Order: sequence, then C-alpha cells, then structure tokens
Amino acid sequence: METVTADALGPPERVHRLDDEESGLVAFLVLDDLSLGPAFGGIRMRGYRDDREAREDAAGLARQMTLKCSFAELDAGGGKAVVRADRLIDRARACRVLGDFVESLGGVFRTAGDFGTTRTDLERIADRTRYVVDPADLDLFGEASAVGLEAAIARCAVRLGFAGLDGVRVLVQGVGDIGGPLARRLARAGARVTVADPDPAAIARVREEAAVDVVPPDRALSTETDVLAPCAVGGVLDLDTARRLPARAVVPGANRVLASDRAGELLWERGILVAPDFVVNAGAVVRGALDVLRGTPAREDEVAAIGARLDAVFDDAERWNVPPERVAIDRAVARVLSAR
Repeated sequence: METVTADALGPPERVHRLDDEESGLVAFLVLDDLSLGPAFGGIRMRGYRDDREAREDAAGLARQMTLKCSFAELDAGGGKAVVRADRLIDRARACRVLGDFVESLGGVFRTAGDFGTTRTDLERIADRTRYVVDPADLDLFGEASAVGLEAAIARCAVRLGFAGLDGVRVLVQGVGDIGGPLARRLARAGARVTVADPDPAAIARVREEAAVDVVPPDRALSTETDVLAPCAVGGVLDLDTARRLPARAVVPGANRVLASDRAGELLWERGILVAPDFVVNAGAVVRGALDVLRGTPAREDEVAAIGARLDAVFDDAERWNVPPERVAIDRAVARVLSAR
C-alpha cells in the first residue's frame, strides 16, 4: 500500500486569530478544508504554553475533523476553535466575542463544545450565533458518541474471539460527557467495565447507574484489559506506553490519542488493534452534521454504522499489513481530493 498522509491535503484554508484585550481572549479558529461542505468542529478551552502551541493544536484538531467528516461520508469539512483559557480575564465577555465572530462567518463554521468548554460557555456563545448546537442537546451528542464507540468496541470484541460484548473487559479512561455514557452502555451490554478519572464526582455519577470497577487514574494505562477506551485527552499513547500497554485493542473516544505515527506502528507490530480515533469517535458529528445538512438528526443505526466502517478498515489493514490509521487516512484524504 502506498503511504498517504493527511499532509497531502496541504495547509488549512483559513486561520483566524481573535484578540480581545478587555476579556483577555486569545483564540485561534481554523477552517481546515471546505471542499466537501461547511466546517464542523468544537471549541476547546484550555491552557497553553504559548500562542504557537495553541495555533498548532487548533490546526491539528481541525485536520482531524476534516478526516472525521470525510471518512463518515458527510458533506462537511473540518474546523476547530481553541481558546487560551490561561489568558482569560472575563470569560463571559470572551464567549460573547467568540460567538459574534462565529456568526460573522455566515455558517461556514458550525460548532459545539469540546474539552474545557462548559454548558454555560455554550449558552453564552449561543446567545450570539445561530451556528452552535443547542446547549440543551449536549447530552444527546455525548450519547451519540457513545453509540458509535460501543459499536466499534463490539466489532473489536469479535475480532478478539468474543461472541459480543458480554464478558469483554473494557477500561474507560475519563468518564465525562463521552466516557460516562459509554461506560453505562457497555455495562448494560454485559461488558466488565473498569473506569478511571481524577474527578470523584464523575466516578460517582457512573457508579450510580452502572456496575463498574475503579482504578486510580495513574493506573489506567497499566491495567490489563481487553479493550482500552481513552476518552479524556489526546496524546496518551506515546512510545513508552505503546511498548508496555497491557490491552488487546484500543478504541479512542478522545481525539489524536497517538502521540506519534511510530507509536501506532509499534502497537500494530505488537498485535494490538488500534481503531483510528477519527473513525470511531465520530458519533457526535454524524448526529450534528446530518441535523444541519438534511434537517433531521442521525438515527441510532446510522451512528452505529461506525462499527461496520471500522471492520472494513481492519480488513484492509490485515490484507496490506499496515496500521489501521494509514488505511483510514488514505480513504478520507482520497474523498476530499476527489471533491476538489
């Protein structure tokens, strides 16, 4: 198989920087590619070492959204906004300024929440723009992500020799808006679920509704399991972790979990199935994009089709003996280039 990387798409189409001295807002909004349609992507609020790191994170996440929308066969492109939370003075004003800018783009960027963005933040943004998800629907988007991830884990379980999810050991790292619903769904399906999260309240919420075991956060990547589902932050699978990870498969709810291409290659060489994150965590954007593009949200079976798409990726990865990530990138990039 010829190596195709996401770099074949070239640089982002647009990079906007927003500064507002009164609120302390420093934000980067990247529209990565609009060949297939309007850009979909969330708003991330977190601290960064400097502006360069923030811009690079926005660009990388926007590119991931391009791949995600393309692979899911949506008529949509990728975008992302990141806000330097460490610079904020007046968070409420910053949200209003950002909302005004999103509105000024006229619908070319459709957005929602992401890591660090609260329901209150989204409500303030939604006061200023039509092009953000209804904050009242946030739980539905987390559930949609969980539907796709459950379907993907079920396909991995079959490849690992199980008849289905019953009895499969799954460790969910991070039980917030995505990991929480996923842990509950898996437990109801008969999986043996273990969770890890630094927030005791998040753990308590899951344990109220599901029978789960708990491990400390610092043991999430060293606890033996059939499937690891990282649902917190990206970059957790670095070379050191890839060498010692005691899992048979990885199905990420978080974006960009591989810290490097080499980490993915090493996991593949060890016989560990790694589902490409932009393939399996696309449930929320599938739901949101179809709602915008055709006027009705995705049905559960349309989101669960993520499992079948993942199966096809694994089939080609085994045929060509290359990591699944390479197969999925090749398909996503080809669809964008064809649209151009």
